[in-house]
Amino acid sequence: MTRPVLLPTRKTCGLGHALRRLRAVFARLLPARYPRLDLEGMPLHLQRDLGFLDGRDPRYEPAVRQ
Repeated sequence: MTRPVLLPTRKTCGLGHALRRLRAVFARLLPARYPRLDLEGMPLHLQRDLGFLDGRDPRYEPAVRQ
């Protein structure tokens, strides 16, 4: 038995767009539930440990050698 394939229609795309816009509005109006990272208030040794002072991204991953 084959199952029907649901293709996006103009109606479903419009509904998805409206929901994304509504979620964006709520995200701006409601405060975040988690604390933000304050880099200026962070001690220098923690900034160095996280990689903010060495000129690289904090999520720096070295190139893989082959």
